Amino acid sequence: HEFNHASQLAYTCRDGSTDTWFLENTAVWVAEIAYNYAYNYYQRYFEGPDPLDYPEFGIHTSWPDLGNYNYAGFLWPKFLAEWKNDNTVIRKIWQRFNQNPGDNILPDINYVLSQPEYGSSLNEAARYYAEWRYFTGERDDENHFVNAFDLPTSAIFVTNEVTQINGFGGTKFIQLNPSEEMIEINFNGDNNVVWSANIIEYKYIPPSLNTSITLNNFYDGSIEAITEDCNYIVLTPILLSDITKKSFTYSANMIDARKIYFYNKKG
Repeated sequence: HEFNHASQLAYTCRDGSTDTWFLENTAVWVAEIAYNYAYNYYQRYFEGPDPLDYPEFGIHTSWPDLGNYNYAGFLWPKFLAEWKNDNTVIRKIWQRFNQNPGDNILPDINYVLSQPEYGSSLNEAARYYAEWRYFTGERDDENHFVNAFDLPTSAIFVTNEVTQINGFGGTKFIQLNPSEEMIEINFNGDNNVVWSANIIEYKYIPPSLNTSITLNNFYDGSIEAITEDCNYIVLTPILLSDITKKSFTYSANMIDARKIYFYNKKG
């Protein structure tokens, strides 16, 4: 862990100079890789605030804000490497830090992910990072994090909580139990910030589906989903602005619908 910090400073001594969250994320992830996940940082740092118990906090939350969150936040580089099936993506991010001095961590991650070998973006990564965090612990479907079963089961939003997200990449898991054949979900995010809203169709038999809700310029949108073969429909609103404490509203309506089969005679 500490040796990796020395390696980080060989790339740059300016990135993270005012906020060390990604430095700690990376060092914990490297230690886990070096010890083949036997170092068990998740047992140490998931005893307090972390990205699974408090998914509403942004990926750049660090220890002065919330306990050991920046250590438990090794899930973020772990996700990037496993999502792209390429551990070198983290080294490429550090190389980008060297090329672009200054505290530009989020733009630099976006730059690396947008390169042809990855063909993605920081916003898309935040969307899928939310999905991957849902499938941990007892919800491990073996299609997301390596060793996901060993991680805590992520916290589900309960209706008496405040519908508020705090920081870029923060989300909440709003788990809806379908009682009809179809469901309509409506989402509205605070204006003047960027949102993504998605639904996870948590299937009885994997894989699940992750579908984006089309949002207008005011970040309002709705979607209908067929609930057949689903354990749950999970709404995941994601804040894509580097800002704190933004609210959203949502509603879910079950629709009594049935499939109808018929034969048609050509001609």
